[in-house]
Amino acid sequence: ASLTICGALIQLNNDLVQGLLGADPAATALEPLASMVTGGPAANQMVGVVVALAAAVLAVMLVALYIARDLVLLLATVLAPLALATYALPQTDEIARIWWRVYSALLFVQVIQAVLVQIGIELLRHTDWLGGPLSDLTSGLVLVTLLFLMFKLPFAAYQWAFRQSF
Repeated sequence: ASLTICGALIQLNNDLVQGLLGADPAATALEPLASMVTGGPAANQMVGVVVALAAAVLAVMLVALYIARDLVLLLATVLAPLALATYALPQTDEIARIWWRVYSALLFVQVIQAVLVQIGIELLRHTDWLGGPLSDLTSGLVLVTLLFLMFKLPFAAYQWAFRQSF
């Protein structure tokens, strides 16, 4: 039963992310950064390179974080039968609750990150909120801020998952 529950939750997570971002979100998300680095005057290209380096460092850290998240999610899936069995005794009920919080935080943080990506893409598409056309520097800074928020989000989910229950 636990494998069925985990499989259904993973399928729900994948469907939500695909529904939010579509089939190929990478091309849409990286387009503003690529145009900033390759186009415009040399001064803008240098700023673009610095912003692109910051974005690349954050992207590498995100990849490492995703790999760690997947490993812990795999471990939590393997431990699911034991975690669900702890519901049987009132003394071990808290272990099952912690497992549910950890599993849901690990699994659905990806959905929240997809929402952040969608918000960032919409901010870059509709620049009237800044009062005019969007500069290359501004679009790069929006991208770096988005990557930073995506990097910090799993740590906030971790704190939520291991909070003290009352």
